[in-house]
Amino acid sequence: MTTLLLDRVLVVDVEATCWEGPPPAGMSPEIIEIGLCELDVPTGERISRRSVLVRPERSEVGDFCTRLTTLTPEQAAAGQRGVGGRRGRPRAVRGGLEGRPRAARGRFAARSTPVRGPPG
Repeated sequence: MTTLLLDRVLVVDVEATCWEGPPPAGMSPEIIEIGLCELDVPTGERISRRSVLVRPERSEVGDFCTRLTTLTPEQAAAGQRGVGGRRGRPRAVRGGLEGRPRAARGRFAARSTPVRGPPG
């Protein structure tokens, strides 16, 4: 097995619509922002970052969600449509990762490429 050393990683942060209690009738949590940050591991320096706003289709950004995420209903409404399927993903998150080592947690971990950190 080849050992891969990670000198850069892509950190992904996802924000979703949220409520203080259960979702209102007819609404469900949806992604409203995808944050991407390339990090230089040895130095801890942030190489690049990008935020993609996604327009919710089945829910609204309320006061609680704005307090938690800082995203307003107007910002979310101006976002790109949908994140489902290859054609629906915002251009900023399409492609670019093929053949690169990556790691994941939860149910996606089984599909991720095994990665090993630096020795020591």
